[in-house]
Formats: sequence, C-alpha cells, structure tokens
Amino acid sequence: MGHLGFFIAGGATAPPGAILMVESYVLQNAFGSMPPELQGIMNRMLFGFWVTGLILIIVGSVLLITGLIKYKNRYGKYSTL
Repeated sequence: MGHLGFFIAGGATAPPGAILMVESYVLQNAFGSMPPELQGIMNRMLFGFWVTGLILIIVGSVLLITGLIKYKNRYGKYSTL
C-alpha cells in the first residue's frame, strides 16, 4: 500500500477516537447525579468509551506517521529526484 492509503486510514481512524474521548467526558459531567445502582454501569461504559478512543487515536497516529515516512522515502535510496 502506498503512502496515500496510510494517510487516509490514519485520518479516518484518529478523529472518531477523539470524539469518543470527548463524549465520555461530556457524558460523565451530564450524568453526574444518577441513582447509585446505575453509576457502576455508567462508569464502566464511559471508561470503555475512553479506552476505545485512546486506542483509536494511537492506531490512527501510527498509520499517519507510517504514511509520512513512506511519503518521505517514496523515491528510494538512490533516486535523483
């Protein structure tokens, strides 16, 4: 796969991760006063959102960096361009 594929994959993967992390923070503040029997379920769900968002950001960043490295080395070692 060329460098453009890595750029597209990284650009499509990282933003939803950021959205999930922000959404977990917003929902945590919105549902601060919940009944005690629902707080554990909500906390686990929000933690899952946060972890999933973090994983997506890391994977997207790795893909973007890989695309950048492939773009910089696209002509090869002995290219005259």
